[in-house]
Amino acid sequence: MIKAFVVDNDRLRLTEDLAADGDRVVWADLFNPTKEEEARIESWLGIAIPTREEMEEIEISSRLYVEDGGYFMTAVLPAQTEADDPLMSPVTFALAGNRLITIRYHEPKAFKTFPLRAEK
Repeated sequence: MIKAFVVDNDRLRLTEDLAADGDRVVWADLFNPTKEEEARIESWLGIAIPTREEMEEIEISSRLYVEDGGYFMTAVLPAQTEADDPLMSPVTFALAGNRLITIRYHEPKAFKTFPLRAEK
């Protein structure tokens, strides 16, 4: 799933149409992206989206890198923190031009709460 956000009246707003609002998008959040969604973002921004396997590599050199003009950082973030054993999984943050791209396969709480707070 792709959630794309634009700035509207100094507030972050979810857009329903990435194609129409593409020039205004400041953040695209890829949650469990399909191959088609990855290809769409890669074509749009001209960067390669890391695979889940690449995101899970432990080497520090794989966590921070520059490629195709994009800047990439992968961090391991917790989810399901109310459980006795929180789920720890990688999230990749990419900067391509003036756009932030996040790629993730789990749902840390911040990804639920931040967009809601930024809309206010």
